[in-house]
Amino acid sequence: CPITTTLAVRSASLASNGSITLDMRGEILPPSRTTSSLRGVVSWPSRVSSEGADRPAPRAGSGSWGVRFAGGSLTRRTPDHRLRTTERTEPRSMRAGNHDTTGDLVVDHFVRWVAAPGATTCTMPDLADDAWERALVSVRAHRLQGLLDQRARQAPDRFDPVRRDAIRRERALAHAVTLRVDATMADATSVLARHGIEPIVLKGAGHASVLYDTPGLRPFVDLDLLIHPRDFPAAVDRLLAAGCVRRAGGASPAWEQHHTKSVTLRHPSGCAIDVHRTIIGGPYGVRIDPDELFRQRRRCVVAGVDTHVLGLEHMALHVCISALLADATPKLIALRDVVQMASRRDLDSASLAHAARRWMLTSVVRDAVRIAHLTLGVETPRWVDTALPAHRTSLRESVARWSYGGVSHRWRRQTVCATLFVPGLRAKVVHLRRAVTAGSAAA
Repeated sequence: CPITTTLAVRSASLASNGSITLDMRGEILPPSRTTSSLRGVVSWPSRVSSEGADRPAPRAGSGSWGVRFAGGSLTRRTPDHRLRTTERTEPRSMRAGNHDTTGDLVVDHFVRWVAAPGATTCTMPDLADDAWERALVSVRAHRLQGLLDQRARQAPDRFDPVRRDAIRRERALAHAVTLRVDATMADATSVLARHGIEPIVLKGAGHASVLYDTPGLRPFVDLDLLIHPRDFPAAVDRLLAAGCVRRAGGASPAWEQHHTKSVTLRHPSGCAIDVHRTIIGGPYGVRIDPDELFRQRRRCVVAGVDTHVLGLEHMALHVCISALLADATPKLIALRDVVQMASRRDLDSASLAHAARRWMLTSVVRDAVRIAHLTLGVETPRWVDTALPAHRTSLRESVARWSYGGVSHRWRRQTVCATLFVPGLRAKVVHLRRAVTAGSAAA
């Protein structure tokens, strides 16, 4: 069932007040295939524009978005400034991404089966009706709607018509959010390009376009842009001038300019934009060289926008960092990203290992690959033991890994440990002083 999405956008890739039609796999359909059998419409009220003067200001509680089907409708009311609609209705423990917090072994086994690739030892368990509802919540929390739809298409006899319809609706809702982010990316990158700033698209949008044959298999809910540190303050200012709104609170200007990992902005469309200064905060953020990331970036068409993504080896490092260090408990889609990356034939394992050693990430990459494959029931690639052999972890590396653990006071631990990796005594003192003035708002 194709979906048609209407966007009011101004960008090089999307015509003003135009429409895009996609099938349930996220593929853009040509006009010849969109004139018949249209059964669903995905829409949202906010205008997406690179200028701020002609855009109506969002009003809390005034907007709604949803999916209308030929046989019914599914619309969720939400204020324009809230995007994570599909996650707000879930328990907090589920939103944290912990795939073991449901307390239901059958549901946990089911979501692992959904997240796993074809060659897996995981099997689909039978789910009662109440367990099915909990499984849908878990699938939504781990952003597995696209993979669940793929599983249902591969084995339609395993799902009755009611469940297949529920899967189709979950996939359509995920598309609505993803397409909203895509429109925001087209707007934000065009704003930055007009001022000579070329960002790198990170995480969801970049991973979906590079790691998956069909980008629609990998939903995402916000936009992540990596800016070179020298352009970081100007990029934030340009996006604010274009109508974005800074998140309430925030660190001191000195900390944001020189040390922060990212700044979160809210686009007028309602989408959150994480403007990154580095791909990770804390000790590893001090070690990683941004100049090398930008020298080896690759051009890529992401959702119709000609932009940049990380080089393949650097993307592999970022995928492993996101899966192992970004959250206290990773989402299963992050583990699937690791499996997808590790299985690529064009991945240069020697270059990956060399970069990991220079940035002290060898154990992070090795552990992320092994944990992802073990969790999803897939055999670990042979190149892992060859390129990333086990070694005795140094004290500095152990301290760095420790700072990313736990669920509380992570920012404070990472900031203190990062001081150990800042070169020079004077720079260490400046780093600590700025961290104190940044205060709890930075955390």
